[in-house]
Amino acid sequence: MNKSGLWFATAALLALSATASAGESTGYYTTHSGKSTEAALPDGRKVVISHYYQLAKSDQADDPINGMESDCVGRFLLDPDGKMLSGSGSCFSHNTSGDGSFWWWKVDEIGTAKCPDACGSFGYVDGFGKLKGVTGGGTWVRTNVTANGSIGTYKSKYAR
Repeated sequence: MNKSGLWFATAALLALSATASAGESTGYYTTHSGKSTEAALPDGRKVVISHYYQLAKSDQADDPINGMESDCVGRFLLDPDGKMLSGSGSCFSHNTSGDGSFWWWKVDEIGTAKCPDACGSFGYVDGFGKLKGVTGGGTWVRTNVTANGSIGTYKSKYAR
């Protein structure tokens, strides 16, 4: 490779590294319940579709959901006594600058020694604005259920 080609390749790599960032974070979230619908299944179980609002606060300023408002929808399967059997959903996060992302979540564990309430995973599908190209995901732990929502913690790895 000649000197000008080497210079160009070095400059391109530096430009890419200056625009891309990766990180790891820990944080907490709160949810506030909105409208929900419930359908009874023939075997006594129930399916609940819940719309809710979420706020997240991270220990890293560049965390893709740090300080974001999220509009979410979840699908929960409950046993006849109302205990959660499974859950999954998606969220659309945004800030006042017009940046945001779309991400999925699911319940991976319920009522175990390791996870007394509900624990799960999440991942980014797409981003826009400053979050265009966001990838990654993480894990979450719901620690409290309130009359109008929930509180929990999360850990994530992300790149953009």
